Amino acid sequence: MSKQEIVVLMAEDNDHDIVAARRAWEKLEIATQLFIVSNGEICLDYLQGKGKFRDTERYPRPGLLLLDINLPKINGLKVLERIRKNPNLKGLPVVMITTSKREEDKAISSGLGIDGFIIKSLEFDEFVESMKAIKTMLEEMES
Repeated sequence: MSKQEIVVLMAEDNDHDIVAARRAWEKLEIATQLFIVSNGEICLDYLQGKGKFRDTERYPRPGLLLLDINLPKINGLKVLERIRKNPNLKGLPVVMITTSKREEDKAISSGLGIDGFIIKSLEFDEFVESMKAIKTMLEEMES
């Protein structure tokens, strides 16, 4: 049986955080493909294969979603809620990656069934450290 590569979808609207994520991916030598969308509406379209995302060769179904809470159009908590209500998506592992330190956000995310909660640091080295948890999660998913 051949091992299928896990694809990661990241929903993030902050250009600085996108660059940091790509740099961390390289630094940690994460071989997994990283696709990035910029708002909650596009995230849901991607996950549901709508519009241009019907092309699954170009936009493969992710095995992990990294989701920012503060997204435009549809915020991350609403995206997570819709994922968990969708029978085709509810089993998708979701990790919240956010600058929010509000306990309420963590509690709501936990109640909706997140698989992890990472607070983004503005310091790159600290951000890389937090991304190590994602690398470990991916390695566990692949084994």
